[in-house]
Order: sequence, then C-alpha cells, then structure tokens
Amino acid sequence: KFDIAKKETALLINKFPNNYFLYNLFGTILAAQKKFDEAVIYFKKSIQITPNNADAYNNWAGILADQKEYNKAIEYFQKAIQIKPNLSEAYYNLGNTLSAIEKYDESINNYHHAIKIKPNYVKAYDNLGNVYKTINDFENAISCYEKAIKIKIDHAGAHHNLALALKEIGKF
Repeated sequence: KFDIAKKETALLINKFPNNYFLYNLFGTILAAQKKFDEAVIYFKKSIQITPNNADAYNNWAGILADQKEYNKAIEYFQKAIQIKPNLSEAYYNLGNTLSAIEKYDESINNYHHAIKIKPNYVKAYDNLGNVYKTINDFENAISCYEKAIKIKIDHAGAHHNLALALKEIGKF
C-alpha cells in the first residue's frame, strides 16, 4: 500500500518540514516503487537536515549499488557505518556490493560484522555462504546455509543454495 503510505508521509512532511525521518521514509517508499531518482532527492534532504543520518546514507547507497555505481555506494555505506557502527544492514549491504565487484575477502568481513551485530541475520548467512561457494570454500558455505536454515527453517533460498553446494561437492 505504497500509495497510501506516500500520501500520508507527504502530509506529515508538510506539517513537519524539518523532520529528517519523514524525508528518509518518503525516499524509502519511492525506492520501493522503483522511483530511484525521486528517492535520492528525499535521502539528500534528510541528510541536509541531519547530516549524521546513517539510515539515509545506507538507503541512498543501496540505490547507487543497484545502479552499479559501486565506488560511490561503498563510500556511502562506509559513511553510514562510521556514523552508526551498529547498523548491521549497512555492513550487509556493503558485503553485497563488495561481492558484486569480486572483493570477496572484504565482503566476507562485512557479512561477519553484520552477523556479529545481529546474530540471527538470515540473509547475511545466506549471502556469506554464496561468497564462500564462489571462492570454492564449500565447507564454510554449507555451514552458513545450515545456520540460515536453523534460524529460519522455511528460508527457501538457503535450502536451494545448500542443495547446490552439496551437489557441487558430490554429496547427492
């Protein structure tokens, strides 16, 4: 119900024009609707109001990563982490971005940071497993997939990835 959320958030922005959270929220809604250029305008406004807004940097960086502007995305994920060192999502997103540009060791480190902050971070375990599988470290990949499944038994992606990793090493 993004249209309703967008309408209500716009009304709140009109009522509270200096509320950084509302601009970040509006940007997030626009990003979910794939209106990335508009979303960036609201993330910038949120940061303009509150320069140490880690969530807005993280959200903006996510759009940059999706647009394959990896260097700028990495810079903004790191800025989010600098501002808010316990923002597990920024570490996770940075891990995804570093993996996309084949910086696997750095990617692995960031997934581990995300998991350290949020021990039940299923998506981080799953993507960490994917990186391990990419570098042919099947033992660690399988372990990550199993941890993801232990946390969320119905995580289809982790089951699928575990099956592929087991197949790869001949454990049918």
